[in-house]
Amino acid sequence: MPEAGPAAGAGRGEAVLLTYDASAAEGFAGAIRTAAESWNDRVPEVRLQRARSGTEADIRIVATKGWPGAEPQGPSLGKGTVSIGRRALAQGHDAIRIVSHEFGHLLGLEDRQPGPCSSVMSGKSAGTACTNSYPSAAEIREVRGNFGSAAGSR
Repeated sequence: MPEAGPAAGAGRGEAVLLTYDASAAEGFAGAIRTAAESWNDRVPEVRLQRARSGTEADIRIVATKGWPGAEPQGPSLGKGTVSIGRRALAQGHDAIRIVSHEFGHLLGLEDRQPGPCSSVMSGKSAGTACTNSYPSAAEIREVRGNFGSAAGSR
């Protein structure tokens, strides 16, 4: 499994700060902000935050014509590209859930398909009626484990 990334520079007990650039995801700022809050409100070891203008972000978010996806960058968690796929949106999948699911991949989680709506990592297998963007207790534990030692050791 990849290691928690050096993106934070956090001190002991502080969250690992992961910044995102959503400039190539026009029209999805609200969905991205809400998905980040879904993780921030539940996993104190990680803080997803919009990057300041002129700074290099850990996560790049783009809107594409195809399916959503996440492409990790290198061996560290928390770095990579999230694609908000318009094809899934056209089929009725929820934008906030899509972004939250793809953030989950960059936080070290795998797909859990098929799966219930209560699991954000069940993705499209939960169906278009599912709008849950909050990680389950098991998903929270896994991300906390992935980043807990990194947050506490800085």
